[in-house]
Amino acid sequence: MTVEKRPNQLSLTNWRQSPYSEWSFHHIRELLPTENIPTGRLSKPLTLARNTSIDAVTFDGPKNETWTLSELCKASNGDALLISHRGKLVHEWYAHENIASNPHILFSVSKSIIGTLAGIFVESRELDVTEKIPTYLPETKHSGFSECTIQQLLDMTTSLNFEDFTTEPSNKVTEYWESTGWNPPRHNQPIAGLHAFLLSLESGLNPHGVRYEYQSPNTDILGWILE
Repeated sequence: MTVEKRPNQLSLTNWRQSPYSEWSFHHIRELLPTENIPTGRLSKPLTLARNTSIDAVTFDGPKNETWTLSELCKASNGDALLISHRGKLVHEWYAHENIASNPHILFSVSKSIIGTLAGIFVESRELDVTEKIPTYLPETKHSGFSECTIQQLLDMTTSLNFEDFTTEPSNKVTEYWESTGWNPPRHNQPIAGLHAFLLSLESGLNPHGVRYEYQSPNTDILGWILE
């Protein structure tokens, strides 16, 4: 379904929920402050070398029905699926034609971009992943990140008093969403901002570097370091 008109009830409290997300995910710049990143000089448009065998891929759907990949995409409420093989785009699917040419929120794909950018800094010897975070961000020396290395950020083996993606988000997670502007402030309280939130995080129960824990603030700190 094509949704071009802004839904009347859309707000910061519901923009990530269906059906409002069908509009907000590709009109994100009308909801949140964003930064436009210019296309690199060496970038090239992707050309489609369609592999028709992908269209023949099937899945076991509900009620023992056989689904095609296109049917699975539609049922998932996804906006787009692109498949690359050996450097070539071999398949693309869009929920509607406007998705192909409009900006779309990346969410945690940003983690891969930040990780790739960190690799470029490592290759140019501007970033040492064995160093602890305060070497680059002295502001963090009294935070839960004070004893973390850059490598532990990249590996997501930091230990923080923070739990990402829970069915019942804690006050700290809600505070995180507010600090990024993703949620409206509760009780009309002023928001200190993302940097202040990151510095407020405390260490978790485990030592750093022992256990993998998916925690989005790792990427925020890494982005701050690269800045």
